[in-house]
Amino acid sequence: MGIGGLGYRYPFSPPPAHFNLIPVGLRVVTMQSAKLGHYVAMNAEGLLYSSLHFTADCRFKGCIFKNYCVLYASALYRQRHSGRAWYMGLDKEGRVMKGNR
Repeated sequence: MGIGGLGYRYPFSPPPAHFNLIPVGLRVVTMQSAKLGHYVAMNAEGLLYSSLHFTADCRFKGCIFKNYCVLYASALYRQRHSGRAWYMGLDKEGRVMKGNR
């Protein structure tokens, strides 16, 4: 059987997810699942979660780089010790990029 009894074989590729980018301010967006209507949110520790309702945790500042990678920074939270923003990165294919911990 695969991972978690779902029939997937490791390594597996999850099915694609489609999100709507909704502008909520100047260079600030929110991401909403096209299928479920849930919002992508980030908590104070920099962890992503799904929110049923739009909250301040769902606001992200977007930045596009030359290689078409897009970084989204939490519009609300920063790292406690360094003051740097918490980021979520997407490559040109829309996949989440791995980053430093």
